[in-house]
Amino acid sequence: PIWGHGLCPPGAFVTWMDTAIGVPPSPVCVRGTFNFLDFELRRWGSWEGCASSFVMAVTAPGLEGKHVVDVGANIGVCTLVLAKLGFRVTALEPYSVHLGLLHSTMSINNIGAVNSTTGGGMRTIASAAGQKSGAAVVGMRRKAHAANSGMAEVVPSDSVMLNNSALQIIESGLVFTSLVDALAHVPPTEPIR
Repeated sequence: PIWGHGLCPPGAFVTWMDTAIGVPPSPVCVRGTFNFLDFELRRWGSWEGCASSFVMAVTAPGLEGKHVVDVGANIGVCTLVLAKLGFRVTALEPYSVHLGLLHSTMSINNIGAVNSTTGGGMRTIASAAGQKSGAAVVGMRRKAHAANSGMAEVVPSDSVMLNNSALQIIESGLVFTSLVDALAHVPPTEPIR
């Protein structure tokens, strides 16, 4: 059998994040279809978008165990890095496909729920962050640049962008949560879902 088979959601597979500063090599579930982030992970073994997280975590002493919020967590690459470096991470991600990949990656890496006593761990909130709470959809721009075809946008369900068909809806029935509400109503011991 091939290592990693069945560990990721259908249509996805395991690749290795093995060049991230200060983080041991880690398996990550990526999409089987083209996406710029996934391509960079497979090609370079890290994601440039998390560079500021790496630098902050590695160069700022005494931050281990602090609470970090990863807004728009996507497939969880930065969430994984921060959790492995000892941070307590709350990942906000509204898109169910990304949540499935994120949860699988955390499971493969034995990243458990946030632990307020020992530090580390992660929890997810299946929501986008916004100025106020409300209904939302995930959409793709109809004229998306081919090299970055994985870029999705989360917009309120009553957005003018939907009325003029600027977005192709790929998932509906989602929510926006204000960051204050999201963090106030989630107990620190919430298990991974």
